[in-house]
Amino acid sequence: LSKNGYSTQAFTGGGYVSARFGFARGFSRYEEFQGSDHKDASFVFSNAKKYLAANKDRRYFLFIHTFDGPHKPYRREFFVRQQEAAGKKAVQRDWYDGGVRAADILVNDVFQDLATQGVLENTVFIITADHGQEVEDRGYHFADHGHTLYDDLVRVPLIIRYDGHIKPREVDGFQAQHIDIVPTVLDLAGVDHASATLQGESLKAILLGDEPAADTRVFSEWTEFGTFDLFALRTMGPDYAYKLIYCPSVVNKTYPENKSPGRGDKYWYRKLIPEGGVEFYDLKKDPGEKNNLAKSNPPAMKSMLPALLDHIRGIASASATDTESLIKSSPELDKDLREQLRSLGY
Repeated sequence: LSKNGYSTQAFTGGGYVSARFGFARGFSRYEEFQGSDHKDASFVFSNAKKYLAANKDRRYFLFIHTFDGPHKPYRREFFVRQQEAAGKKAVQRDWYDGGVRAADILVNDVFQDLATQGVLENTVFIITADHGQEVEDRGYHFADHGHTLYDDLVRVPLIIRYDGHIKPREVDGFQAQHIDIVPTVLDLAGVDHASATLQGESLKAILLGDEPAADTRVFSEWTEFGTFDLFALRTMGPDYAYKLIYCPSVVNKTYPENKSPGRGDKYWYRKLIPEGGVEFYDLKKDPGEKNNLAKSNPPAMKSMLPALLDHIRGIASASATDTESLIKSSPELDKDLREQLRSLGY
């Protein structure tokens, strides 16, 4: 984008999106919130609005990121106060929903600025999240993420708006991925990327009205350095959707019984280990992923398992090659960044 005349700017809440983890590559300017209280919305959105006003007559790519919404530590009290006013006890979900509402207001404020500037028909607007959240939904008393591969965590919003170009619609029976965003942005911006090595697929044709592929497969992983790794394959078509979750260390009985996997330990010892390290769900009939069908070994699971095992072997092979270089290239975390990550629950 920079080579094709775009100004590239980011305003972020820091944390794992810090420039120290390499996220600033390619940006002309990359500005992040400094502080461990994560009240970053004022910094991020006020600066984003100033940038948009100053650059309304030029081409730009602006990345806006915040923790100050539906992410721990929760502080948005709208629904909490609403419950208390009704004489009811507020629960964790009320705090979470308050964060979602706050984020909605912040995003809408930016959108209204673009509308006032009269640039909506020249602006692609993309909203997404890096993960979801389990909010005491499964009996494990979680209000967290980074411990399972259920849809609560891996199925996130992807909203793309381009007034005058994309007609409003919801695409059913199809799965997109975050790795699809880069080629989609480049295609919509008219930037040639034929020589680039990109993993994702451009969504431009689908956004402009084409029908999506009849079958899509998406892999996801949660890694704990080999000991408690989880892998999943989610497949979807017009009239079906399945999820297969697989844990090699449980299946092969190589996990250390005296070591806790951390924040997911209740899931491990109450669910994953007792059920043999394999979970399979029919998402059309069971969208909450409560009824594990793995022991019945249904035909869809039989067809998905070889593909997932091939994916796991590919990751293991790549990890064996890259681990040493990754360790050498890992950034040193200073005291402030450590405290910021710790306060986010990492």
